Amino acid sequence: MATRQPVLRRNSRSSKLLTAKNLDSRLRFAGLEISRNEAVMTGISTLRSSTGRAVLLAVLPLLLFATACDELGSNEPIEERDQTFQVSGPVTLDVETFNGRITVTPSDSNSVRVQATLKRADRLEYSAEQFGDDIQVKANRVGTTIGRSPSAEVEISAPSTSELILRTSNGAVEVRNFEAGANIRTSNGRVTVEGLQGELEVETSNGAIEVTDFTGSADLKTSNGSIRFTGQLVSGSENDMQTSNGSVTIDLDDNASIVFDGSTSNGSVSSDFPILVTSSGRSHLEGTIGEGDAELTARSSNGSITVR
Repeated sequence: MATRQPVLRRNSRSSKLLTAKNLDSRLRFAGLEISRNEAVMTGISTLRSSTGRAVLLAVLPLLLFATACDELGSNEPIEERDQTFQVSGPVTLDVETFNGRITVTPSDSNSVRVQATLKRADRLEYSAEQFGDDIQVKANRVGTTIGRSPSAEVEISAPSTSELILRTSNGAVEVRNFEAGANIRTSNGRVTVEGLQGELEVETSNGAIEVTDFTGSADLKTSNGSIRFTGQLVSGSENDMQTSNGSVTIDLDDNASIVFDGSTSNGSVSSDFPILVTSSGRSHLEGTIGEGDAELTARSSNGSITVR
């Protein structure tokens, strides 16, 4: 039985370049219209004629371009997850994701709600599980992808007494109004902490750090971004704020009591508080503010440091 050859149909409309959205999308080029299936199935036969070769050579680049655009421009499939866990005691919330923001806010009940938006869900593994009063949320990339990478954005509400361990490889982190401290890591993103009490550790390789209305001890590090801190450093605490490229601005309460050691390789170091100076220069300042009940070290390789 002879194989029926698909027919190239004339298109009276002006020629357009269109991105194909599925296997049967139409491709238009130089007034001709052909489906992606037809282009593939008839390729060898079409090459037998000089006209066919010309048409195929014109259509195939468009076919490849359209396929690539499909892959590059799509985040599908997208999945939404929403789970709630009941808890009875102090909660440890352990979150590890990638390519997405983590947002954590306090809840008014003894429950933890985890909402996740998963993009390119076919290329990642996701789980949210409870182990007693410990809640673990994990998202990991699987396989390889062409085009946009998969991502997992997580939004959580939990009791304000929860201990927070938050990690994302590429995304911002935002935490508000918790009482048991936090450990935060991101390789590329801004970190915002507001109304936290306890021990705070923050590290980002590329992004600013902003901490406001804080009480406790703070260890803040970024390799490229500014640090802004507002709060109270408790007696006996050791605090460290470092950036390799950016300014460090530290706003303390009126009763500030610290031993301060600040230096920068390119910029100035200054204090608006009266300070008993032990060593000073344009780019470094050491001394005691108040009674010196807490220790504070501030470093920048390219930016000014201000205590006020």
